[in-house]
Amino acid sequence: QGLVNKYCINKIEEAKSGKIAPVVGFENEISVIFEILGRKTKSNLLITGESGVGKTSLINAFVKQLCEGHVPSFLSNAVAYELDVAGIGSDAAYKGELEDRFKNLLREIKEQPNAILVIESIDKLFDKQSSLYGASSILKQELNKGGLLLLCTSSIDGYTKNIETDKEFVTKLEKITLEEPNTDLCLRILKGALGTYSEYHHLAVDEAVMGDAIRLS
Repeated sequence: QGLVNKYCINKIEEAKSGKIAPVVGFENEISVIFEILGRKTKSNLLITGESGVGKTSLINAFVKQLCEGHVPSFLSNAVAYELDVAGIGSDAAYKGELEDRFKNLLREIKEQPNAILVIESIDKLFDKQSSLYGASSILKQELNKGGLLLLCTSSIDGYTKNIETDKEFVTKLEKITLEEPNTDLCLRILKGALGTYSEYHHLAVDEAVMGDAIRLS
């Protein structure tokens, strides 16, 4: 588990240690994630959306469900590892080291029962101008072999520029697009987050003010 420990963040441990803030909403989207990860084929998921719509929050909400055991039986005791995208490509001493490193990392993950690989901003791996581009072919090879559960995110712009044209990769993924939350959900989110902010800033905020803040934003 040397490479997993070095180049991945154990999201379950993060959740247990309280590093992941409470997340409100996403019940429908989490159900969709469960359904896709449980498929025999095309069981990998790409979450796209504009900046700020909550792609990372959705990942965190999913991880919290894993941590609390509120999951289908096939995900019992599953562990989610988030790839350190910047770290995996750093200090490569020779040509091809990134690819070797990533291949061995994926092997370690696949050797574990019920391991899910999380890659935020996966479009960076598919940017032909990026030093990380070599990792994309390794990832496609491993997805072709099977045995890897992938949960990743991308901005809409990054998807259009770097991923959409890669038909081989696109066919391996189910894509869901997150939309901006509606007014009712915004209010639920604000109410959920209010406790920690009120405590930090020593301020009380009533519901009318929250409603105005949502309307004005």
